[in-house]
Order: sequence, then structure tokens, then C-alpha cells
Amino acid sequence: MKNYKLLFLIFTIPFFACNTDSRTETEKKLIGDWESLSIKVEINSEGGESRVLEVPRSQWEEKLKIQPIQTTYNADSTYSSVYKSLEGKVITTNKGTWLIKNDALIMRETEPRKENFRYSVEFSGDSALFKGEIDWDLDGKKDDFYEGWQIKVESESK
Repeated sequence: MKNYKLLFLIFTIPFFACNTDSRTETEKKLIGDWESLSIKVEINSEGGESRVLEVPRSQWEEKLKIQPIQTTYNADSTYSSVYKSLEGKVITTNKGTWLIKNDALIMRETEPRKENFRYSVEFSGDSALFKGEIDWDLDGKKDDFYEGWQIKVESESK
């Protein structure tokens, strides 16, 4: 009986250690300051019609009429996303908490409204691709598919 317990421990401890390390690495990669590079949203409207909004970095300001969004993921599991006008004036700041759960980024916005978001995140060097279902067209349904590239940037305060 002792041999079975020992074998169980030998095989399960590395499994749990790997899962914990993976989550920790994802969190470590995410913590810091990020800037939006580009987005693509497949917008599904009432009646089954859909359209695609695609905004490459070179057309961000022209198409969206704002500067690239600045998002900071803090080590204390809080975040803030700052939206600025083309002139640099803060339009709004979204705040909330974040966590990694089952390889997904869960963002719980608390300001200015209460809303939850779930994204898969794929890292590539100093960039990351965020994918998830959102309510882009504000029709009350999270049926619009979002893909957004962000790049990690150095903080001015560092």
C-alpha cells in the first residue's frame, strides 16, 4: 500500500507543480503596461447580419478617433485601461480586477460599469493577442468576436 501512495505522489506532484508554474508564468508575462496595436471585431447584429471592423496600428487614430488604449495589469490583480483623445485628454478610465483561470484572462470591470470579460491570451515576444466574445455593438449580447493585439511598453515611472 505504501508503494502505491509513493507512486501517486511521484506522479501527481510534478503535474500540479507544472500547472502552477504555467499560471505563474502567464501572470508574470501579463503584469505591466500594455498599448493597443490593432483590433479586429466581427460584429453580429440583430437579424443575423454581420460586419467586420478591422483597425491596423497605422489607422488606429484615423478610424477610432482616440490614441491607442493604455492598459496596466498590476501585481495586486487590479487593472486600468486609459482611453485618451487625439489631443491626449483622458476620456475615460476603465478599472477592475483580473485573474488567470483555466488558461483564460478574466477581467472584472468595476468602473465605470460592472461587466466581466473573458479572453484567451497568446504571447509572442513582447506582444500578446487577446481573443474573446464581447458586446461591441451594445445590443446586450456578447456575440461579437474580438481579436486585439497589444504590445508591452515601458512605464514612464520606471
